[in-house]
Amino acid sequence: MKRTIAFMMALALCVGTTATAFAEDTATEFSFTLRNDPTYTVTIPAQVTIEKDGTDVEVVAEDVENLAENEKISVTIAGTDYFRNQMVLTDKDTRAVMRYQIVTPDGRTLETTGTDTMTGQEIVSFTADGTETYTVKPVVAPSTKPGNYTGTLTYGISVVEAE
Repeated sequence: MKRTIAFMMALALCVGTTATAFAEDTATEFSFTLRNDPTYTVTIPAQVTIEKDGTDVEVVAEDVENLAENEKISVTIAGTDYFRNQMVLTDKDTRAVMRYQIVTPDGRTLETTGTDTMTGQEIVSFTADGTETYTVKPVVAPSTKPGNYTGTLTYGISVVEAE
């Protein structure tokens, strides 16, 4: 019995080995394309004075090179200087706060409401040299006190897969 099992196992091993020997193609062709990393310069204003009806903010991309067909340069909201990255301006003297909105070139309105965050939301994007303009607007509530309101928005800039 042991000999029969050993013979059957040896036969199965031989059949399996000979089957691969008769395969049509025994070669694998490999290919690899080496490309340069994308390069670009994105310019964003260091300071913007917001008007009551909103202010246009220009973001410029220059020297854009080596982007793949399915890639874009994405400019996003990385954070703010307010608690939980809320889009809020603060009057340092009175400690009063005022929200603000960003209206993207495609018409989306980005605004935090106290329970959410806009971190990671795309404001503008580029696939070549160019200028994109978004609008920043103050949200002036009836209870907003007069004063000088300031705040900081930090941008994230990276190459991402285009939709």
